[in-house]
Amino acid sequence: MTAINSRLITLDPVSYPGKDIIVDVLRLDKIHPVISGNKWYKLRFYLKQAIEQHKKTICTFGGAWSNHIVATAAACAENGLQSIGIIRGEKTGCAFQYAAGSYWIRDAIVFYQPGRFQE
Repeated sequence: MTAINSRLITLDPVSYPGKDIIVDVLRLDKIHPVISGNKWYKLRFYLKQAIEQHKKTICTFGGAWSNHIVATAAACAENGLQSIGIIRGEKTGCAFQYAAGSYWIRDAIVFYQPGRFQE
């Protein structure tokens, strides 16, 4: 399984001018250009399980503005898995359609309307 390079994780000190305060900030946003922050820590167990069980695809749900969908697709692509993103909302007018043309989103994107299946 392709993993995040832990050497990219930094602890950066931040000081406040005029104050005797220094705060260390754990910079998880530096670990990957797409799978950043806590996304890797949420996804890694699902990726590991899918690979160990010889699965080919991971499916996930998210909102029209979701970076979770993009991070999942990137993690799957880097680990030889296909991905399906099920997006809550309209296809037009959402930021996700810009990411949809990128290298990461290569398998399937499905849009659905909440409440459509309640009947």
